[in-house]
Amino acid sequence: MIAVDTNVLVRYLVADHPTRAKVARERPAEPSSDRPGFICREVMIELV
Repeated sequence: MIAVDTNVLVRYLVADHPTRAKVARERPAEPSSDRPGFICREVMIELV
């Protein structure tokens, strides 16, 4: 299971660092039925 961290979501939304933003954009595409992704409630709360 792939857990998404708050920092990855912030980089995805803000794109303040080009290299890290690129990685953050590519990572959500990696989960699949074999490797599902997960964003926990605490990460979503921290992001907001």
